[in-house]
Formats: sequence, C-alpha cells, structure tokens
Amino acid sequence: MIRLRREPGVEAKPLAPARPEPDTAPFSLASWLRCCRPHLPPTLVSKAAFEQAALAAESFPPGCLGILELRLATGAPQVDLAARLAHPGEAAQVQLSSGSPSLERLLRGGWQELGFPHPVSALWLELDLPPGATPAPPPILCARLADPVPASWLVEVLVPALRGRRTRGREARLLERCLEALPPGVQLFYLFHLASRPGQPLRLELASQDSALLLSTLRRIGPEAAVRSLQELLPLLPRADRCHLSFDLGGENGDEILPHPGLEASFRHQPPREPRWSSLLRHLVQQGLACDEKAQALLHWPGTETLLEAPGRWPRQAIGQSSHLLRALSHVKVGREGGKASAKAYFAFRPYPWRYRNHDPLLPE
Repeated sequence: MIRLRREPGVEAKPLAPARPEPDTAPFSLASWLRCCRPHLPPTLVSKAAFEQAALAAESFPPGCLGILELRLATGAPQVDLAARLAHPGEAAQVQLSSGSPSLERLLRGGWQELGFPHPVSALWLELDLPPGATPAPPPILCARLADPVPASWLVEVLVPALRGRRTRGREARLLERCLEALPPGVQLFYLFHLASRPGQPLRLELASQDSALLLSTLRRIGPEAAVRSLQELLPLLPRADRCHLSFDLGGENGDEILPHPGLEASFRHQPPREPRWSSLLRHLVQQGLACDEKAQALLHWPGTETLLEAPGRWPRQAIGQSSHLLRALSHVKVGREGGKASAKAYFAFRPYPWRYRNHDPLLPE
C-alpha cells in the first residue's frame, strides 16, 4: 500500500518449477500470483496458505496490485491477501460474495458518487485467511484518501458509505477530534472498516515522514495506554522514509481509541540497493519477532519477470498485453497481538502493460 520503486537488476532465482497457468483458468489476480509461485519458498508461504490465497485472488481482476500479508514469527503460517482497486471500472469487476449491501453498492457505482479520483483515489479490499476458515471472514474495506478531507464529509458521507449506517453522535465527535488534531506534516491516508474484527471498528491510518510527529499526534487524542504502546513500538522500527500510524476506534459506543496502535515503516528503494530493509528485518529477528528464514526469503522477493523468462507460467491471456511482472516489498508493521509485540511484512506483485515497458514502474499507494 506504499509507493515502491523497482530496482533494475534485482532478480530472485526460481526455487522450483511452478505449474503452468491452465488454459481453462479464468484470468484474474490469481493468474499473476501463481506466476510468482517459484519465488515463494515453503519457509515463507506454505503450500496450503498459498492455495488459500490463490483461491481468494480469483475474486479480483488481473490488473490489480496484490499484497500478501505475512506474520514474521516462527510457527505463524497465516498469509492474508489484499487487492488495490485503482478505479471504479476495476471495482465493478470484483467477483466477491461479501454479504454486505454497503460493499456491493460501493463496488457497483457508489464509489463514483463518493468522488473519484478525489477525494477517494483507490479502494482496498483485504481478506483475512485463517487456516481452514469456512466460511471466510467478511472482507475489510479501506478507502485511500487523496487529499485532506473535511471532518463533516468523513462523518456524514464516507463512514456511512463504508459501513452502511449513519455515524452515531459520540463516534462523530471522536472522528472530528482526530481530524482536528492533525498537525502539518501528518495526513489521514486510509480509513478502514474492519468488518471481520470483533465489534467491526473503524481504523484510521496516519502518514508522516517523522515517527516522532506521529507520537505527538497520538498524545493529543489518544489514551495514555495507546501512547505507551506506541512508545514501546518505536524502537522496533528504525528511521524510515515513510511511517504510518494506525489505531482503531471502538468501545461500546464506538467513541474510544483502542489501546493497541500499529506502526509501519517503508523505504523508497528495494533491496539490495536499500540496505535498511535488511537491517530492519535483522533487528526484528534479534528482538525475537521474526524468523530468520522468513526474513532472508523476503529479501529475495523483489524482482521482475517477463514472458521470455517465465513462458510456462505466464498467463496466456496476458500475452501481448503485459510486458512484465513486478515483485516488491511494501512495508513492515509492528503492533501487539495477544498482549505481545508482533511483526508482519507486506509484499506486493502486479503486472505492467506493454506501454510501460521502457519505464521504471511504481507501485501506487
């Protein structure tokens, strides 16, 4: 979910042959995920977790940016999937039985009514994929905000569109207070509706280049427990090019900032050009929050492939349309789960069309 640049010459060698894309398989985001399979060793993504993610990816159109979410600890096999919908036309192609009238409305035209590309420049759908979960939890919906937005629009328009109901008075006042507290240099980047989490809270994600500024912002609006939790997380992530702070609004009346924020870090460039990725992952290993095998495999994820390099795996429907497939690290996140510090990594994949073949592509935010 963070803008990343492809590094020329960075290529991970395939670890094992992947099965060809069947001629009868529908063309979807899963087609590109299966093309990436040789770069996902079992230490990173188990066979069962991969198949679960690939099945979920069949719901999304093939041009999406896909993100895999990985828990870095040993013995944590769950891998979740997110997809970025770049425009309303792409949203209309999603084939997902969510059971949510508000989500269906947004995907089938409601996003255009909210405003595209301003103020909502993209929608993200995130799917939690616990091993063996049947049925799958409802998707998490996230709006990427292109510009600072008025608190009144957020409360009266966007939040009801995401959740399918009006914002209550105490909830509305907390949202307004959060937006009013944002100083220069801090932006509300994403607004989530966590439909698959207990209580279905809202999540605000703030972006800044200065983690200290995010801490001072939380001090203005958050409870002391949330501030202390963030202070404990800050040493886990060294200074990064981009920092994101996320916190949930919940409680009985939806008017409380919950005490366990999350902190994300990312860098403008990919490894090995950017050595701070390696330093960050090594630091998390030393802190007992990451498995060394997963950390090393992640550093080999970034790269590109073309039809000539992967003829047996390249989706036949993409021949003549997409020039290459990009793989990149997105960001690392630390937070607390079950009362303990935890770490996750997010890594991306997406195709690029022929018209971009002479450019250095970016993963959009």
